[in-house]
Amino acid sequence: MIGKVALLFPGTGAQYVGMMREWHERYSFVRETFEEAEDRLAIPMAAMCFEEGFREQESIAYAQQAMLVSSVAAYRVYMQEVGVKPAFLAGHSLGELSALTCAGVFRLQDALEIVRFRGEAMEAATPAGGGALAAVNGLDAAAIAEQCERTSLSGAGQSVWIACRNAADQTVIAGHQEAVSDASSALAERGARVIAMASRVPFHTPLMAPAAERLREKLAQYAINAPSYPVLSNVSAAPYAVDTAAETSLQAIIGGLAQQLVHPVRWSETMRYLQQQGVSYAVELGPNKVLAKLMRRAARNIRAYAWDDAEGHAQMLELRKLQPSFIDRCLAIAVSARNNSVDLTAYEAGVIEPYRTISRMQQDLVQASRSLSAAEIDTVMDSLRSILTAKGTAEPERELLLQEAAAIAGRV
Repeated sequence: MIGKVALLFPGTGAQYVGMMREWHERYSFVRETFEEAEDRLAIPMAAMCFEEGFREQESIAYAQQAMLVSSVAAYRVYMQEVGVKPAFLAGHSLGELSALTCAGVFRLQDALEIVRFRGEAMEAATPAGGGALAAVNGLDAAAIAEQCERTSLSGAGQSVWIACRNAADQTVIAGHQEAVSDASSALAERGARVIAMASRVPFHTPLMAPAAERLREKLAQYAINAPSYPVLSNVSAAPYAVDTAAETSLQAIIGGLAQQLVHPVRWSETMRYLQQQGVSYAVELGPNKVLAKLMRRAARNIRAYAWDDAEGHAQMLELRKLQPSFIDRCLAIAVSARNNSVDLTAYEAGVIEPYRTISRMQQDLVQASRSLSAAEIDTVMDSLRSILTAKGTAEPERELLLQEAAAIAGRV
C-alpha cells in the first residue's frame, strides 16, 4: 500500500540570493506566481530573489514575502507536475502561513499583505537595543530551557527563551541581546555548539506579544476559508480542527497564527506527528533544503525530498507513479491555476464554493469506497470550469486544462 505524502514549507532564514532562478526559467507556474506577487506588491520580486537581495536593512518583510511567493510557486508546480493529494501540510514559522495559503485558507494576494504586516509588526515589537537569536546544537531541549530560565532570573530585566524546537539535538533560543549572549556562553561551556543567527528580531518569544495582538486584529479583516487539506499548527504540533460549517473553528486559525509569534515552534513534534500518522514521503516546497535534512535525521522511515535540490526535485517528480485520480487531478488544476480576479464576491461564488463541491465529493467517495458516476463526473467538470473562469484563466489555456481532465475522466 502506498503511504501518505506530506508537504513542508520553510520559514525565514532559508532564503538566499539566486533562489528560484532555475525554476523561474523552467516553469510557467513559477513565473506567473512571481508576476502575481509583483502586481500586488509593486516590488521587483524576481530581481530581488535572483540578484538584488532582500533589503534586510529596510525590513524583514521583504525576505518573508519572497519565501511565501517561492513556496506557493513550488506548490503550484507540485500540484501540476505531480498532482498527488497531500495528507498533511506543515510549515516552519512563516512557512505555516505558506501552508495555509496553499491549502486555500488565504488568497495569495491577501497572504502577501499579511506577511508584510506580520514582519513590520514584529520589528516594531523588538525591544530597544534589539533582540538576538542563536542555534544550539548538541544539548537536549530540557537542559537548554533550564539554562534560559537561570539566565533570565539573573539578567536584570534581560530574558531569553526557547524559540524553536527543531530536532532532538537542535534548538533555537531568542530574547534580549545580553541574555542570549550570556545563555549562549553558558551552554557552550556545557558542551553545546552555539551559532549566533543574523537577526535582531526575537521571534517566537513573549517579547512579540504586541505584534501578536496586532496580527490577530489584522487577520480578522480578511476572508478565511476552511483548508482543503489538514494543516499542522506550530503551536500545537497537530492539525487545526476545522469544521467548514462552524465560523468559530476558522477563528482558531487566526488565534494560532497570532499565538505562534509568542510560542516556540514545535517542529520536532510536528515531524513525530507525521511519522505517527503513517506519512511515507515528505516534500519540502520552497528555497533550500533545511526541513528535508531535519526530516531525514528525525524520521528515517520517511523519504524526504527537497524541491530546491536537483536530485530531490527529480525524486519528487517520481511521485507521479502514485497515479492521482481524476478528482485529485481536477483539484490540482484548480489550485495551481493563477488567480487573476480581484472580486472577492465573485471569487467566493466562482472558486471557493465549486472547490468545496469537488472536495466534498472526494470525501464521500473515500468514505463509501466507490467510483464516480457519470453525473458526478459532469458535476466535477462543471465545477472546474467555473473555477478556471472565475480565476480569469485565458480561454485557450482553460480549454486545454479541461481537455486534460476529461481525458483522465475517460479512464475512470
